[in-house]
Amino acid sequence: MGGHEGGAPRTISTSTLSTDVVALAFNHPSNLRKRHRLGFDEPTLHNIWDSMSQAFAGDNLHGLVWHWLYPEYAAVGVSRQHAQNLTRRALAFYHGIYGELGKRFVLPRHLCLTCCQLGAGRLRIMVVRNPFERLVSFFRLKWLGSQAKVSNRWADFPTYVRYVSEIFNYTDAYQTLPDFFQHGKRMPNSVQEFEQNDLLHTRAVAEWLASAQPRPLKAKDFLQIQVEQLNSGMVELARQLCETLGYCRPLPIIPKVNSFSKPISPRIWAGCWRGGVALQAVHRYKLDFQDLGIMHSVRPKIFPRGASHLRGVGMLSVRLKDSQGHPIRFESRKKTAMAVTCGVSLGAFFVIAAAAFWLMGLLFGWNGPDTHFQEGLTYHAFNMFWFYLGFATAIFGGVYAAYARGSKAFAREPQDVQEEEPKDKSAPEAAPTPYVMLPAEP
Repeated sequence: MGGHEGGAPRTISTSTLSTDVVALAFNHPSNLRKRHRLGFDEPTLHNIWDSMSQAFAGDNLHGLVWHWLYPEYAAVGVSRQHAQNLTRRALAFYHGIYGELGKRFVLPRHLCLTCCQLGAGRLRIMVVRNPFERLVSFFRLKWLGSQAKVSNRWADFPTYVRYVSEIFNYTDAYQTLPDFFQHGKRMPNSVQEFEQNDLLHTRAVAEWLASAQPRPLKAKDFLQIQVEQLNSGMVELARQLCETLGYCRPLPIIPKVNSFSKPISPRIWAGCWRGGVALQAVHRYKLDFQDLGIMHSVRPKIFPRGASHLRGVGMLSVRLKDSQGHPIRFESRKKTAMAVTCGVSLGAFFVIAAAAFWLMGLLFGWNGPDTHFQEGLTYHAFNMFWFYLGFATAIFGGVYAAYARGSKAFAREPQDVQEEEPKDKSAPEAAPTPYVMLPAEP
């Protein structure tokens, strides 16, 4: 977006605008004099800049939405309901350098410069997120512990994924985006818990591309940057900008803002994808996995380096095929409680220690029943004590794991319940729509 100074447009930002910067730039006295001077009227651009100047004045975000965004959307034939959906997803709140929120706003595509709007001479970029991460993140932010949902515990995550799968398999809601939508269990107020906002945030990237206006878009026309591999994606972006467009300057650092202070624990993550939940997600987001090159893995990125799996928690490898017959491989957790890790591993340690004692006794001839290790205790008895302890611990670990599996082992527990709320209740949901540019005219 740009303003006028000295009669020439000056670029402020191609993707985001700081409300403070924009208000200052557009309210500069020289700009105001030029825009209102007789004989200096260019209605199309200047009317937009005037409305932006008034809307941004004093950080009036409400005025921005009502007096600038909605009229601009209406001018290009966007309905009020659709405009509200787009507006909510265009507001990008995050911590600024002074800890303030709500200082960035992503421009709608049709308000970019003409060359940007059509993507002419531009490198088109799409930032995508692993569907497994998206589902868990949005459930954690908007469903977990919410009084507006019946299914509001970690143990209810399979129900939430089942809703997404049912809507995808038996309705066309993800393609048509109805103005009003409900699905799932009913609340006391007779409203079903899965609503339109949930529908928007569980939509596949492929569906957003297919519904783009004025014509559908294709994922292959974009440089795809995966959130889970952001560093390597930014390196590739810098390389392509330099090689294709001659822009070889260092790219700005992307701010990292988390709505929660702690990551999801491996135990909770494993519990989310038990049974057939992962299979439902793979089927529902098949096109995203196929077109975006996202790994078919539910293994969380929060595991420490070198711990690609947890001991005692087996990996269940499932092989599927996509629509083109190519094998799809993803990993999910067996329905095993975390207690087996402690019990079996500790038991194995005791057994190994006992074996070491036995070998030492064999070397020095101490294993006989008449060889006293201490007064009243033979070395053999001492050695066998560790063998018995090891076997008992290993067996107890397995029994406890089976018991925990049958109980609500993966329900919300106190250490997992107290998730920190975003400081700003109006913060956006965890899975915003990828911001995509319109393709160039042929």
